[in-house]
Amino acid sequence: MNSPLKSFRNLDVAILCTFAALITFQPFFLHGEVIMMETGIHLPALSALFHGAVPYRDFFYLRGPLELYVPAALMMLFGKNMALLPVFYYAGTILTLFVCVLVARNLYRVRFVLYLAIVVLIARTFPRVSYNYWGGMRYALGLLSVFFAIIYFKKPRARWIFLAGVLSALSFLTTIEAGLSASLAIIAAFIFAMAFKVLERKELMRPFGCYVLGGLTVIVPVAVYFYLSGALVPFLETSWAVATRLTKTFIDAPGNHPESPGQFFAALVPSSPYFKFMTPVYFYAAFLIYLFWRIRRKAFSDDIVGLVCLAVYGIILYIAAFRKIEGHHFEMALQPEKLLFFYLAQEIVLHLKAWKDTTQRSSVEIFGMTGSIRAAIAYCFIFVFIASSVGYSVARYNSRFPAFQLMRNFISGKHKDLSPLAGQEKAVLDLDRAKGLVVPRWQEEEMRGVTDFLLRHSRPGERVFTFPELGDYNFLADRPFIGKFPIATFSWIQPSWSEELIKQLQDNSPRYIVMTKLGHRTFPEVWYFRNPENKEYFQRVTSYILAHYKAVQTFDSVEIYQLNKHN
Repeated sequence: MNSPLKSFRNLDVAILCTFAALITFQPFFLHGEVIMMETGIHLPALSALFHGAVPYRDFFYLRGPLELYVPAALMMLFGKNMALLPVFYYAGTILTLFVCVLVARNLYRVRFVLYLAIVVLIARTFPRVSYNYWGGMRYALGLLSVFFAIIYFKKPRARWIFLAGVLSALSFLTTIEAGLSASLAIIAAFIFAMAFKVLERKELMRPFGCYVLGGLTVIVPVAVYFYLSGALVPFLETSWAVATRLTKTFIDAPGNHPESPGQFFAALVPSSPYFKFMTPVYFYAAFLIYLFWRIRRKAFSDDIVGLVCLAVYGIILYIAAFRKIEGHHFEMALQPEKLLFFYLAQEIVLHLKAWKDTTQRSSVEIFGMTGSIRAAIAYCFIFVFIASSVGYSVARYNSRFPAFQLMRNFISGKHKDLSPLAGQEKAVLDLDRAKGLVVPRWQEEEMRGVTDFLLRHSRPGERVFTFPELGDYNFLADRPFIGKFPIATFSWIQPSWSEELIKQLQDNSPRYIVMTKLGHRTFPEVWYFRNPENKEYFQRVTSYILAHYKAVQTFDSVEIYQLNKHN
């Protein structure tokens, strides 16, 4: 067992960050079927941005502007290639793990626990399926702002809390949810410090002002730009509508999560099918007990306010994850919980060790050996804790992480295709705006065929309607979309938006429409039509298309329609 340490060397951070990058190395991050909805959030919006459109004013965008402008900057530097999107998300996801290392470094007092925590955290929370098209920077920025707040509460320097404000604002402008979670967590930490007199009121007002100032240095210029460009009010309206109506529009399947307080408490029973998702509730309850214990003892060391900050951040993310507990968000929401879990485990180990060392020994024979009861308790706890943590992590790495599997196969002399497309016929995309992606053969033929058709039959600047979630083709062919909704399903969030989209389609009467084949697996109706209004709007659009257009070319999942001559 290592002795408690006041700080860790930068070498530890370098080692753990290197481990995080290597163990999560994904040689096949450009392989896989393109998910048109996920990439469609960005690509047509990016195309509009390159033609001078302003987000929110001229077109709908689901998330914050930085999640659009950063990929746009990458494409301006390295070329307009959709393969840069996976790079953006992959890098952001790895950066989130680096921030976890920094947070752990500043919380833990035992080097061994630091290493063990990071090994387990990566195994449990790395989103192996969605790391290259979802999450990324929004979690990195939110956690980084919490990290700077933790640094401040341990070593009060105005620059740290100022940076926390800057990062909170950047996180908010990337994805409102993460930024708001970080801001609420830091505010809760200030309130805790004031309520329990960890710091005096006059000592808190100035740093809180620095935090607000840091946020304003980012928010104000963006707000001024949006105001002058006429996008501020649309941005606020869009953000409010998404925050309040998105989960009501795209409803999770009944029975996929606890839907009432009674079901929530019933899920806490080990026999419940939801129990595996409820274990953080038990942990946060235990952490709350630990916090009360420290408060009663007035054990206000320099880490307690940072712990409160991280705990509030984690609890908010965990609660938000219940919108879809089987979703990607749930895994990422466990990162703060895992960091706190190992902190608490460290404190238990240190407490048991101190208990063993400072109290009178009582002799007892265990497995034929004489020793201390307290020593037995301490060492048993340490053994079970380490064995379960390492065993779980190795099993997870072995089944889910290509880097680990490649090393295992190299040692064993086995060769196996670890690509997500293993066993499928695949091809490399070679379009002007999509180079290097490896996709199923059918999708490569489809994306190439649709793009070629639009380039040959439509004029530059001519609007093309892609329905319901095929905005990628507006980007690939560099053809503007109809109205403000490059992804038509997002117009379902507000009834007025849906009516606006239908009217824009009728008024513009585009010559060509690209539409997913009715009933095709790439647009699973069971996901979208739990809200009856969604089905109504979908049927109104498809009925209009089928009445005024004729199919002129068909592919595996989509068809291209041309406006009838009499129209």
